[in-house]
Amino acid sequence: MLQRITTDMGVYYTLRRVYTQDRITATAWPDRFKEAMAQLAQIGDGELPLVSMSGAVFAARTDFAPLHTTTMNYVPTFHEGPWETMIQDAQKIDDILNARDFGPFGTRVRLA
Repeated sequence: MLQRITTDMGVYYTLRRVYTQDRITATAWPDRFKEAMAQLAQIGDGELPLVSMSGAVFAARTDFAPLHTTTMNYVPTFHEGPWETMIQDAQKIDDILNARDFGPFGTRVRLA
């Protein structure tokens, strides 16, 4: 089911780029796209269960892993405020350079 939904959506987006609006509306693809979006919404709302090839319903996930990044413990460089208030976290820069075997000022350091 998901493969058909994604195929219908992909074909529609591709044809929308190639054909004029009048020409694409003369095909079945806009309706197939709307059906695919409706089915996707039903799946997301839990109204339409996903089933395996054997007919077993896929259970909802109960585990959620937290998102971790390599820079999560540093002050963010960019934010929604004015450009003048954006800073570079000096500790972050030092840690990045050290992880790449660079010393201060970007000079390469070989550790024995």
